[in-house]
Amino acid sequence: MKIKELTARWMRLLFRLAGRFLIAVVLFFYVSVGATAAISLYKKYIYRAQDIDTINTIIVDSVDNKNLLPVTAWLNARPLAETDKLVDMITTKTGALESGTFFEIFRRQLKLGRPEEALFWLQLGRYRLRYDIIRCKAGPESTKLFDNMLNLRPSPAIETLLKKHPEMLKKALQRVLDFD
Repeated sequence: MKIKELTARWMRLLFRLAGRFLIAVVLFFYVSVGATAAISLYKKYIYRAQDIDTINTIIVDSVDNKNLLPVTAWLNARPLAETDKLVDMITTKTGALESGTFFEIFRRQLKLGRPEEALFWLQLGRYRLRYDIIRCKAGPESTKLFDNMLNLRPSPAIETLLKKHPEMLKKALQRVLDFD
C-alpha cells in the first residue's frame, strides 16, 4: 500500500511539473511572437516617419553591410502613394539591390493596378535571382527550383494580362535586358 501511494504521489508530481513546463514553453512562445510583432510594427512606424530621401542612405548602408533586407523592409513600410517616387529614386541604384526589392516593387505595382509595370518588376526580380544563383555557382537545378517556387503562387492579374496579351512577356523581358 505504501509503494502505491508513493508511486501515485510521484506520478502527480511528474504530471504537475510537465504541465508547468508546458505552460512555460507556451508562455515563452507567446511572448516571443508578441515581441517580434511589436518590433516589426515599431520599425514600420519608424520607417514611415522618415523622409522619403532616407532611401538613399538605407541603400548605401545596406550595401556597405552586405545586408539588403532593410531596403525591402523600408520599401514595404512606405505608403503606396510614394511608389512612383521610390521607383525613380532607386532606379539608378538597382545594380546594388537584390531580387527581394524588385519583388516588393512588383507587389506594390500590382496593388496600384498596374499589371504591365508589375510584370516588368517581376521579371527583373527573377532575372536578378537567376544571376545571383549563377554567381553563387549553385547549378542549373537551383534555377529550376527557384522558378518552380515562384510559379507555385502565380498572380491572377499577371496571368490575365498574359492571356490577353501574350506578347507582353517578350516585351517585359526585352525591357529587363535593356534596363540591366
